[in-house]
Amino acid sequence: METQRETFVLVPNARGSALLVSRGKLPCVSCRRGAARVLEALRSTYSLDPPYLRPARIFAHEGNGQAATALYEFDAAEAVWEPRPPLEWLALTDAVPDTLAPPELAPYVEKWLAIARGARVPEARPPWARPGWLAEAAAWLEASIVEAGLEPNGPVELVEQWPLSSVLRRRTGDGYVYLKAVFSGFLHEPALTRALANEHPTLLPEVLAVDVPRGWLLMRELGGTQIGDLGVREWADPLRAVAGLHRHWSDRTSELLALGAQDRTLATLEAQIRAVLEEAGVDPTESAVSELERRCHQLADGPLPQTLVHGDFHPWNVMVDGDELRIFDWSDACVGHPLFDLPTFLQRASDEGSRESLLGAYLDMWTDLAPAGELRAAY
Repeated sequence: METQRETFVLVPNARGSALLVSRGKLPCVSCRRGAARVLEALRSTYSLDPPYLRPARIFAHEGNGQAATALYEFDAAEAVWEPRPPLEWLALTDAVPDTLAPPELAPYVEKWLAIARGARVPEARPPWARPGWLAEAAAWLEASIVEAGLEPNGPVELVEQWPLSSVLRRRTGDGYVYLKAVFSGFLHEPALTRALANEHPTLLPEVLAVDVPRGWLLMRELGGTQIGDLGVREWADPLRAVAGLHRHWSDRTSELLALGAQDRTLATLEAQIRAVLEEAGVDPTESAVSELERRCHQLADGPLPQTLVHGDFHPWNVMVDGDELRIFDWSDACVGHPLFDLPTFLQRASDEGSRESLLGAYLDMWTDLAPAGELRAAY
């Protein structure tokens, strides 16, 4: 069973002059991990629903007999919200980290207090972990829903949030829509997903709106089930589908690069081998470098063209609903060798026989270019 955490929360008031406390300490709820569960616990315990920012620190304390603890940061509560005893506002000038939280969390409370008192927010912190972002995203979400001819219905809900992305959803008169915001390294995802969805409307999510500079992507909800939950015998179809995408874009790599897809071509990888090994702390011996370079050449001279690569293709990034199959989460999309999409998928199969069968289903889509044996050798 998943461990309950003693989760302490940092919530400022609307003026940014005080911090919410309960009997002189940070409010605490006992709940399982995840922002949505922390918010649910705050609503049920304190009738409090502040905008979520980020986990400041989580201690699992596995196997040492201590309770798991966590510290979560939130944006200011609404100005009209008033705390009820035992909750109250504590002026920031009177806040002392060591008295507010357990000792292991105190250093992170101190960092939060420094920013609340005027220190700069770290540049690497994603937009959704900064005050004011949720209100801005919610406004865009509502305007985009209306522009798409839908009727917003109900509050904006947080689905998931971590350093790489934030996912919000809102109900409409025609089902849920989802806003995915991506971090700076994935800013190509909205434009690329829209371009792919325009050409393959039955294989990708339906895109309703994008804001490319801010990395925002608005999509209709995907119905059905993640194909990974259906058993390995259902997994051949997505491999055939991704092979079709690979083939479709194999002579259009310049378009993909213009849309922001990462350059992971074999020539680029070959040029980076030595530097990557050094950065990883591996001694880049001439034999290791030359062997990897040889393999890049071998693949490049093989029968398959370089093309669109999903980059994180696995059975839980595919939804199936009856005869409809959709591939989602194109954050890692790049231009590279199509076989790079296979290991992340095939390794999820638990036995060698299933992996061989799935590999055959994919390679069968290329047998007009080369015999099956040559294709297997390339893999």
